[in-house]
Amino acid sequence: MKPLIQLLAYSFLFVFLNSCGHIFEVDADVQARQALLDLIEIQKKFYQENKRYATGFSEIGKYNLKYHSGIVYLEIESAGKNKYRAISLPAESTTARVFAFDTDQGGFYE
Repeated sequence: MKPLIQLLAYSFLFVFLNSCGHIFEVDADVQARQALLDLIEIQKKFYQENKRYATGFSEIGKYNLKYHSGIVYLEIESAGKNKYRAISLPAESTTARVFAFDTDQGGFYE
């Protein structure tokens, strides 16, 4: 009887833990975060070359920022000589996570 209870308990835990994984982070969340982290690195390079931050994606075209625009919404909300703010979020997500980078607010936050 004890092996049967253990089998049921392990089966329940296996199914429960695997099914909850997608609730907390889905692939679109991972892609949105990575797109913003890539943009942060590109903005650093752009700033070193131009002594200002890029205001649009056309300015950073040579850096080959790659992300799936159907899955990730990425925007440079504002940019200036010494500061910028960018956001990234999954276009269609059940988690409603938003990733942002703001030089005035201390960097990357979620």
